[in-house]
Amino acid sequence: MATTFRLSDDWTATNRYEAVHHGDVMLSNTGADDVRWTRTQDDEVPSNPPRISPILRPGDNLSVSVRPGHRIWMTGPVGSSVVIQPYI
Repeated sequence: MATTFRLSDDWTATNRYEAVHHGDVMLSNTGADDVRWTRTQDDEVPSNPPRISPILRPGDNLSVSVRPGHRIWMTGPVGSSVVIQPYI
């Protein structure tokens, strides 16, 4: 099932996806702004600031490998959006 995230400009729990299965998920930037993302293994807020995290450009998709419990954190200008779709 795809999940849509409406982003804010910092790492927050509301902009965090938690993987349930081992495999890949597709990140799709469905907004008009660059978004930043990172992956962690727990609920700790990422120590790296968003400005140095990988960029996902508007309209781009990215496949990310995850294990159960991994978190994908996303941030961007208020109102930007990302859809995450697991491959199951």
